[in-house]
Amino acid sequence: MVVYDNEESMRKYEPAYRFKRMDIEKLAPGDRKKSSGKKEGRKVLKVKKHQAQKKRGTVRKQEKRLAKKQGKKKK
Repeated sequence: MVVYDNEESMRKYEPAYRFKRMDIEKLAPGDRKKSSGKKEGRKVLKVKKHQAQKKRGTVRKQEKRLAKKQGKKKK
């Protein structure tokens, strides 16, 4: 770790990941896992990607797709 004269000089030269690391180290060991956040699983990312692809496109295509879905539900 590098020693700086003040916090401003530290913020000027240190990369962002070190600030995050310092914030995590200040927390109690039991709280560290909670603050780091849980990453989304591979399946969740794939589902989100697939849903986003469905939403893209022109309004006309979206309306056509919606009408098709509603037609299937009525049967």
